[in-house]
Amino acid sequence: MTDAPPGRNKDNAPELVLRDGNLRSATWRSEGEYGPLFNTKITKLYRDEDGNPQETSTLGSKDLLRVSELARETHYKILARQRKHAQERNAQREDNQQELSEDWHDDDKRRDEIQRERFKDERKPARGTRRTKPRDRAAR
Repeated sequence: MTDAPPGRNKDNAPELVLRDGNLRSATWRSEGEYGPLFNTKITKLYRDEDGNPQETSTLGSKDLLRVSELARETHYKILARQRKHAQERNAQREDNQQELSEDWHDDDKRRDEIQRERFKDERKPARGTRRTKPRDRAAR
């Protein structure tokens, strides 16, 4: 993470900043419903007549190849962060599943014995039931 430029709010500072000469790629992170979202702004930095730093999104034809390489590098950095988030989320899910299975486990019985006992009554047909209706013998 980088510090915000002077005069800018540090709370809204980009999470990732890459530079290639006077080209700058700034990426912000926000949390979405299914994980982090990344928004990127690519700008060209220059100085105006008074010497004040300025930025523009207008690019010349000689900047395009450098912009594409900067965008590619930004893309790879974002993918690495998304991959890291997915690995953390999967590890957390595995921990949660392990906790659930430990809570469910009975100390006195093994899991398969508990399942057999739970479903024992469901497998037995009720006594005195038939699969087909009885025939009326008097109708003969």
